[in-house]
Amino acid sequence: MEGRPCQEAGDCAGELDSTLMAIRVSENEEKSSIMDNRFSDCRRECDARTVLNSPSTVHIGGLWYQRVSHPPTTTPWAFFCGSHFNINAMQSFRFLSDEKLLAQCRVDHYRGSGPGGQKRNKTSNAVRLAHLPSGVVATATESRSTRENHLQCMRRLRIKLAAEIREPIDPIRFEAPDWFLTIRHQRRIDVSHRHEFYAAAAGLMLDLLTVNGNPAAVAANLGITTTAVIQLLQSETAWWAAANAIRVKLGMEVLQSRGS
Repeated sequence: MEGRPCQEAGDCAGELDSTLMAIRVSENEEKSSIMDNRFSDCRRECDARTVLNSPSTVHIGGLWYQRVSHPPTTTPWAFFCGSHFNINAMQSFRFLSDEKLLAQCRVDHYRGSGPGGQKRNKTSNAVRLAHLPSGVVATATESRSTRENHLQCMRRLRIKLAAEIREPIDPIRFEAPDWFLTIRHQRRIDVSHRHEFYAAAAGLMLDLLTVNGNPAAVAANLGITTTAVIQLLQSETAWWAAANAIRVKLGMEVLQSRGS
């Protein structure tokens, strides 16, 4: 009987500790939520220069990015292959609709320069898209129509993302994805520059090329001919430059352009 008050006091102390711990957890969750909201606000307000001036590895929107040394155009970022790597991350770039991809960009309209007439030089019809998560920037100034420049700029952005952002590949377990099978016919690929998988197919080829730099190995993995690989990569200057930058990094000779 004499020990009951101590026991009850001990029980109360234990309950108090549990209550305080629950409060701390709740406060931490609230602080974490506040920080996430602040980060989202900052991310919307940042621009490509912020990304380009970041350290070699940076955490953006729940994903880890790492600066890579190729290709030689703008400073690119690749998804960091580690415990925080999200295998669906690359799909969020390559397979986004125009509207969703645009939501990740800072859009600038400015006056075009050079020939094109009074309307082009005196109105803000030129378009620049800066993809904030990657730092990739595309521009279009050719047309006097802002709409046409916007469409061309979006196309160029997808091409540059495919050229400059790499997704790690496991060569042992790799299988051609289902979306690629829809464009593969008799060991060739059926995509024009207007096809929704045009840039994605090139991006996948460049991903595979990072394994050993051999276009024939890329073709074997995808079940197509080496010619089909070369033809697609050569269809865009940025892709061809990226392919050769990968080979140079691996200590290999550059691929010769068709007809050279």
